[in-house]
Amino acid sequence: MPENKTGAFSKELCQQLGILSKSQWYIIVTVCAILLSYYSVGIIKQKLVCTATDPELCQCLPKVMPIQALSNIMILLALFFYVGLSGESLRQAKRQCNPRQVHNSSLNHTANLLVLIAGMIRFGLLVTQDDTELSL
Repeated sequence: MPENKTGAFSKELCQQLGILSKSQWYIIVTVCAILLSYYSVGIIKQKLVCTATDPELCQCLPKVMPIQALSNIMILLALFFYVGLSGESLRQAKRQCNPRQVHNSSLNHTANLLVLIAGMIRFGLLVTQDDTELSL
């Protein structure tokens, strides 16, 4: 990585490195959320099997809703970060008066906002479901 004469990185490079580090962290958060979702699907699968064989065994299985809620919250946190990042990219493109970049950044930001809205709707649906709906 290029350094200036004093051996320190430029302010802009440090900001870019910070953004990349945060992006990596939110990717890890997203992967963990996916693993939690995978785990909750396994629990639902076990509940279906034990309901068909011995319903009393189902009492030992953990509740799915808290796991799914945590997974959704983790995804929403990452989505908020990426919406903010795409919004900053759009502001930067507007400052540079680059119409093509403004158009691309605007589309990207709009897509990120739509994904965030979908995630919020999904979370709202999750918390309003009752436990019997979650277990099937």
